[in-house]
Amino acid sequence: YLMGYLSKKDNTIERLHEQKMVIMGQMAASMAHEVRNPLSSIEGFLKLIKEDPVLSLEKRDEYIRIVLQETKQINRIVTQFLQFSRKGHQEQHIFKDESLNQLLQEVQDLVEPRTIDDNIMFTIHFPLEEIMMHVQKEEVKQVLLNILQNAFEALANQDRRAVEVEAYRCRVNGKDTVEIVVSDNGPGIPEEYMARVFEPFYSTKTSGTGIGLALCKELVTNNNGDIQVVSSSSGTKFFIRLPMLETGIKIGEEI
Repeated sequence: YLMGYLSKKDNTIERLHEQKMVIMGQMAASMAHEVRNPLSSIEGFLKLIKEDPVLSLEKRDEYIRIVLQETKQINRIVTQFLQFSRKGHQEQHIFKDESLNQLLQEVQDLVEPRTIDDNIMFTIHFPLEEIMMHVQKEEVKQVLLNILQNAFEALANQDRRAVEVEAYRCRVNGKDTVEIVVSDNGPGIPEEYMARVFEPFYSTKTSGTGIGLALCKELVTNNNGDIQVVSSSSGTKFFIRLPMLETGIKIGEEI
């Protein structure tokens, strides 16, 4: 009886160890995926600094500022994963009043080197009005960067490469809402994969980790929003909806 009990206990410990190793592997793959975006941006701006002999001092300072900003982003991502690994110490969600136009401008600045290198026609249609959101800015920016990264990768074999971002105010269930639409002219997502695109660790790419879109879904939900996708053989569109500041609420005022 004792030998059977010890054998069963050993099997349980071994199974728990295997499960722990699987989770650690998934977390490592997830972190690698999230760090790739800022690393790509850093590489792009450093190449511009190195290869442009007539780069103005103003542009050089701007590129260095963005590189430093992206190194901070990498540090934030690593810190979040470390905190996630120590349950009970997750980063507190802090919502602030943020400008949609400013957020889109920062995203444009970050992806511009990639679009130039890959010959991608990249267009952001900025709202004509100032739109304020009550969100966690870095999380929303991470969502857009993840989706754009996927869009750029989807265009690798296209002769004409185009990605557009539209952002505007709309009414959803009687409430003012921000809708951000990211579209590309890639080959699209096969219909049989559509139902699972937001599942963790599920990817249609041989080199994908299946983390990016799952994290997008989680981050958008954290910001009281919604994300959907439609796709066909002529391209893919992601629709991100986030709450606007309600009418009559001043910037900086708590909701």
